[in-house]
Amino acid sequence: MKLLLMLALIFNISAFAKEIKILDVYNNYDSETNEFLIDVDQDLVIKKFHKDTYSGSNLIERESFEVSKVLEGGLVLERRQGLEAIKLYAKEFSVQNGAKLEVQYLINGATGRRNSLHIKLEKDYTGNWMLFSEAQEEISQMNVIVNRQFGMLIGIREIIFN
Repeated sequence: MKLLLMLALIFNISAFAKEIKILDVYNNYDSETNEFLIDVDQDLVIKKFHKDTYSGSNLIERESFEVSKVLEGGLVLERRQGLEAIKLYAKEFSVQNGAKLEVQYLINGATGRRNSLHIKLEKDYTGNWMLFSEAQEEISQMNVIVNRQFGMLIGIREIIFN
């Protein structure tokens, strides 16, 4: 009887947990695309982040990140040629309310020069998690425009949120 009750409890807890896709990521360098997702519990409290990498429609990799990583040095969203190309930071982060996030990207891998943008992860008026620009426009897509020199990838020229 205890085993049956425990299994029912585990099933109920996992039935409430869900993943929410908050961002599609594209680039003009290769055919790989990424999805950035969050795991939430039944109260929509963020439990974990995921980055899924696709080649066409085939999932080729899933990276999972603890929420604390956003505060402890940031989440590396993209690593190229051994360098942290795109990184996500937050000075303060609430798993119930979200945060203002800094998206830092590498402009030039040779010099280490970086740039950054700010976005917000918060719930919309219906209570669903979303990304927003500083002007409070909804964001669901990130386009990464690479910086090339002599045909070689040297960094990121620009990130465009839509």
